[in-house]
Amino acid sequence: MQTIDLLRYLGNYVTQLSPTGYTLPAFPWFVYQTIGGAVSTGSHGSSLAWGSLSNQLLGVTMVLANGTLRTFTPETDPFLMRAVRVAVGQLGIITNLRFRLIKEQPVQRFLQSLSSSSFLKLMETAQQQYTSNQTMPSWLNETEFFWITQDSEFLMVSCTRGDVSSPETRHEVLASFNMPDNTTMYNTSWQLLQDPVLNCLDALPLNHSAHFGPDGLGALAQDYTGALLNTFINAPLPQLIISTYSNNSATLKAGQAVEAAEVLKPLVAELSFHEGSDGHERRRSLQKLHDQQLTVKNRRLFQTSAATARQRVMQADSDDGDASHSATENATGGYFEHDHGGITNASNGDPYAGLLSMDEAVALGNNWDIPPKKDALAYYAAPNMAEALISISRAGVLSIASNNTPEAHESYLYQPDALLDNIRTVRYDQYEVAVPVSTMGDCFKGLLDMVYEGDIDSLNETQKAKVKGFRTAPLIRVLGQEDGLLAYTGDVPRIFVNVEDYIFYNAGEQINTAFKAVMAHLRSSPACGNTGLEGAGGRLHWGKAGWPDAGCWHGDKEYPHTWCDFGCAKMYLDPTNKFADSAPDRWTWEGVDLASCCSMDKGFLREKAGCSCNVKHERNVSSCPPSPYYTNR
Repeated sequence: MQTIDLLRYLGNYVTQLSPTGYTLPAFPWFVYQTIGGAVSTGSHGSSLAWGSLSNQLLGVTMVLANGTLRTFTPETDPFLMRAVRVAVGQLGIITNLRFRLIKEQPVQRFLQSLSSSSFLKLMETAQQQYTSNQTMPSWLNETEFFWITQDSEFLMVSCTRGDVSSPETRHEVLASFNMPDNTTMYNTSWQLLQDPVLNCLDALPLNHSAHFGPDGLGALAQDYTGALLNTFINAPLPQLIISTYSNNSATLKAGQAVEAAEVLKPLVAELSFHEGSDGHERRRSLQKLHDQQLTVKNRRLFQTSAATARQRVMQADSDDGDASHSATENATGGYFEHDHGGITNASNGDPYAGLLSMDEAVALGNNWDIPPKKDALAYYAAPNMAEALISISRAGVLSIASNNTPEAHESYLYQPDALLDNIRTVRYDQYEVAVPVSTMGDCFKGLLDMVYEGDIDSLNETQKAKVKGFRTAPLIRVLGQEDGLLAYTGDVPRIFVNVEDYIFYNAGEQINTAFKAVMAHLRSSPACGNTGLEGAGGRLHWGKAGWPDAGCWHGDKEYPHTWCDFGCAKMYLDPTNKFADSAPDRWTWEGVDLASCCSMDKGFLREKAGCSCNVKHERNVSSCPPSPYYTNR
């Protein structure tokens, strides 16, 4: 058992920094979020067996509205534990979380390319199995899909653990595992070999062809990733193309974006990965692209290194004449806190050598300021760059998800930290909708038919060239049923569609029509679920974008079976509504007699006369905007 800081990022516990020999069973793609926040919003990976982070909790300790400290567990508080698993900050302040950890083990990872029609067939088959016997196919557990929208392709990443029950499968996984020198597994592999037929690790035909680098990648993938990051992320593509900085503005003019896009688009196309393609040929394409970018005149890097940030801080000190305490904006949108009185960890006489990030400064007691709005980058909104940016997204998936058998914490996918600066620089919104597996085939059929206008494999080149509203590959994952009252899968297992809108902000806050149509389908089509404002569509992620206009999200319709149960927990733990947030229209039980209809042990007593979870709302569907019910995006 290890005590951890809830304000630290989840990445400290599921990457190479995780507790030696152990790992969380399943974790989200984006691990650079605080652990407390990740649990409060039901953050998740792709696991039918283990579920979300909230589902993996063994206990939660919170400061309640009355100032007392209370620990909840499934054994001591079975009903209230269901409420605090996904509390969205409504029930108290989390001070301690107890997770279930499992021992490290080899996990075999497979990467496959599917056409849209092949992907749809998989979804329809899984839906049919679930509606027939309420089970899911084993291949779907821990499987993720990346939707390469411009190419009508789905990259399927599936994983097989080394502790599966089948001796044959276990043998296959272990035989492909090449234990790295810096393993955290100890002798876990020996413990997996319980079958008498496989009683000696030395007898296994171990595959020594895999090479593990610092990021756990195979040799070719690692080389390719390095070139990719140096070319696309750490230098030229989003940065070297960004603006002539006229009048010290970081905004790229639309004409410049289109010009740069036309120069680079054919070169980016050369990076498309095909089975059996030669690694040297790809690297030559990368080098060619890099050389071409160097010819783009009057460009400068938008993202700055810490050294450049220090120079800016010192220049600001020189200009202001008073450097006793100030916060200087970093180009990535964050802050470096500096204080000659000792807030920095100075070294070698450089008072800026240990500049603290905003979150580190806040943890030390400094006030948190709302970060300034970032500049729009018209490059991301240029219509002719959709294919190029999606190709980059595809290349990134290929570089981290290649066929391999590393340890669990390296096999399951998470956001590479090398991309963080880019993510924090570019303005975008991330949305996610959870669709019941009982209708997921129908939902994806309608979605693909809409996006590709009936030609779901884009056999027509004209259709392939049309912009689909995306600049990154949507991520598709699955979760098994959970018991949290506000868990997305509290009723049935669901498949999650994570999408990102890079166009709205970077096009001067112009509506991304194609993207919004996707959200409308996911949120209101009967094929995508039977909950929501109009009794149809999937559920929104608690911690992401896409929330409807005020008054147009009704909890009793989104969570019809558990909303008033959560209201009972809210009444018990926060009777004065001390933890009310900025959206009181969502957290309402107006018109429901919670005082008479709630039980501390059972929640909302629906069977009791006069107890109906019908909440009174100020707005109804006729006064709300059409699906997806928001107007500001």
